[in-house]
Amino acid sequence: MDYHGLVKRLSLPDQWTAPSALSYLYPMGRRTPLTGELAACDVDVSWWVTPDAYEHGHYTRLYAALQRWISTRFPFSRPYYSNTEIPQ
Repeated sequence: MDYHGLVKRLSLPDQWTAPSALSYLYPMGRRTPLTGELAACDVDVSWWVTPDAYEHGHYTRLYAALQRWISTRFPFSRPYYSNTEIPQ
């Protein structure tokens, strides 16, 4: 699958100023150095939200939404979420 440079802006509530959040899909090895363990993954997923959105819990909500979106809208079976902070 050719997803070079694919960027997806998620639909967010109207009261948020745009952009309040973005997510990115990268080929493995582009953003994070490729290791033996990471070579088994098929996409590198990252995202951000504005400080205000973070304070309101949207960073964690966006992570949950991305997990659903990646597994239902794309043929990825082993995504790697490369943000420094990964919600529990």
